[in-house]
Amino acid sequence: RSFKKYFMSTIIGITTLYITFGAAGYLSYGPETRDIITLNLPMGGGFNFAILVKSCLCVSLFFTYPIMLFPVFSILEKKLQISSAAMQAVFLRLVIVLLTGLIVVRVPNFGQLMALVG
Repeated sequence: RSFKKYFMSTIIGITTLYITFGAAGYLSYGPETRDIITLNLPMGGGFNFAILVKSCLCVSLFFTYPIMLFPVFSILEKKLQISSAAMQAVFLRLVIVLLTGLIVVRVPNFGQLMALVG
């Protein structure tokens, strides 16, 4: 019972944050709001805040991507009966990362797809 209560409150909290952030973006930029909100940041002279935000997002992605893929690697290594210390595991991880990168590059309008899927 306790898990269900925490789960529901977490889902409600995250949904509220998404709605608030989306509404704030739309109120700030109106109908010209782009798919990726950081593309709306001004690229004016002097200190370029947009570059700083994009750089921080890249660093964040660099450190969180392995965390998101860890369950995938664990399941595949168990299914394929590969030791996680073996060279085969390193090759498997490399192939999966390259495959996800290829998907991002080759799928047109990937931002819209991610907006739909999450």
